[in-house]
Amino acid sequence: MDDLSAYDKVILIHGIAQEPEDIMSRFIKEIFEHGHYPPVDITLRNESVVVWIELAGVKRENMKIFLYEDLLVIEGIVRPEKAAKYNFLRVERVSSPFRRVIKLPVKVDTKEINASFENGVFRIIFKRMPKEFITITLNEFGGKSGTTN
Repeated sequence: MDDLSAYDKVILIHGIAQEPEDIMSRFIKEIFEHGHYPPVDITLRNESVVVWIELAGVKRENMKIFLYEDLLVIEGIVRPEKAAKYNFLRVERVSSPFRRVIKLPVKVDTKEINASFENGVFRIIFKRMPKEFITITLNEFGGKSGTTN
């Protein structure tokens, strides 16, 4: 192993493929398998939460977006169009399912949601639920808090 260059040692130890195409394939696979796709931006405004989801190459009928309590779930499939009339020399756009679950930063009103899909970006505006303040009445010290047997 002493006669290997530093680069070759890294390749050998970490099992990284030497071809740039293989490295890119592993990178793309990593993104899809570990939930970093699609990219999401979230802003918190006084009265709303705005979520932008980049879904380039995803058709409306190939995606589902739903809300379960404070979790926004985005799932679907990326299916790049493949023109049969072309003889491709390289194919890097892969057909792949995706699923991403995002915890919203505050409670939102499920009855007031505005959504749009334009230029490959899905935008959802949620109205924030008003904050609830609850007054807790304290009992005097020494009072019973429960019963014991």
